[in-house]
Amino acid sequence: NPEKWPRNVVDVGCGIGGSSRYIAKKYGSNCKGITFGPMEVQRATALTVVEGLADRLVRVASPCGTIIIVSFFHRDTDSFGEPLQTSQKEHLDKIGELSFS
Repeated sequence: NPEKWPRNVVDVGCGIGGSSRYIAKKYGSNCKGITFGPMEVQRATALTVVEGLADRLVRVASPCGTIIIVSFFHRDTDSFGEPLQTSQKEHLDKIGELSFS
């Protein structure tokens, strides 16, 4: 039912934005991805432009917007197989502490 399709989506923990791009294509949603890896942001932005979806990114979700929360496991490399930066490791440690406390 198109009336129930998400109009605005915030994808928290989006990595390089695959889920956001999929939702934007499938439902025509305006998507905004949030990640803490600067290289992931650059890659997600580039892929979004290449796929013609740059006009589907919004600045914030509306009060009725959809929020996707992605839970991921601790890992030793980023989305590109590069070692994690110290700040990324610190963020993952904090997430782990919150998840299991």
